[in-house]
Amino acid sequence: MVAAAKKKVPEMATRVFGEDRPIVFDYRTISPEVEEAAPSGPEKVADVLAGILARHGAVEARARRCLVGPQRDDAVVTLGGLAASSFASAGEQRRIAFVLVMSAMELAREAGTASPVMLLDDVEAEFDDERLDRVLEFLGGAVQTLVATSKSRVAERYSPLGRVLHVEQGRFREATARRAPSGQGAND
Repeated sequence: MVAAAKKKVPEMATRVFGEDRPIVFDYRTISPEVEEAAPSGPEKVADVLAGILARHGAVEARARRCLVGPQRDDAVVTLGGLAASSFASAGEQRRIAFVLVMSAMELAREAGTASPVMLLDDVEAEFDDERLDRVLEFLGGAVQTLVATSKSRVAERYSPLGRVLHVEQGRFREATARRAPSGQGAND
């Protein structure tokens, strides 16, 4: 799965956001034994982890905490060759997080292990119109998506992609299609 994620993340970043700086995902384990076992499959990894845990059990009991295992591993993401956690702007970090989630969703869907549902809240605050177009275009064909927004212009703009529901005083109703006059945007 890690190998698939390493391949999927940069593809997803380019496909959805058109990123000009490569986003790279890497997984670093504290145990070289696990990394060596990974190509042999999940059963081999489980056996190796069980052996490591058994060898360290007494030390962990004395330390009263886990010293080995996958919870000690790190996921590392770089943007343009630099650690995203240190060098990416807040907006870039949000896009990277979104790319990671979308990559995981697509991998789960491809593996047939899940039928993901995506809930997006106030996406217009995170993405400009071009990026939002790409995100919703991708999600429209990939997974069931619920988009929550307080902006009527966003709901109207993307209404051709699906149903628009209006929530008022805790009640849902089907939104009526309103189109702004040509050349003018709808009020928020």
